[in-house]
Amino acid sequence: MNNKLWLTILFSIGVWFFASAFFIIFGSSVLLEYTSNRFFLQLTFLELGTAIALYFVMWLYKRLDTTKYAVIKLGICGTAIGLTLDSYILYNSSNIFSQLSSQQIMSFTIWMVIAYALYLIIPFVMERKKLL
Repeated sequence: MNNKLWLTILFSIGVWFFASAFFIIFGSSVLLEYTSNRFFLQLTFLELGTAIALYFVMWLYKRLDTTKYAVIKLGICGTAIGLTLDSYILYNSSNIFSQLSSQQIMSFTIWMVIAYALYLIIPFVMERKKLL
């Protein structure tokens, strides 16, 4: 394995770790029950913050890995690694998110699905000039 692949794996695990830690620490404050009237507004703000954070991480990664389509590689690897690790979190959600209600865990899952879509879309937006 080359150094760039290790960098990709490190960034992928780092993104997953910080996102998971954020919701473990702040989940009870930021995740609303999906039946709440403010759910979609709160979800929009969470996803906007996620998109900004992912764009920054991708920008930083692009500075460190200058190979062609580096951020696309990060998006694909990060999504694969993150989904695998998140399946463990969801399987053990009653222990990991013990302070959250089942509706808040569902809200986390909804956020997660959209966040992984962003994780795949943002790299293609950043590389659009190279792709066209």
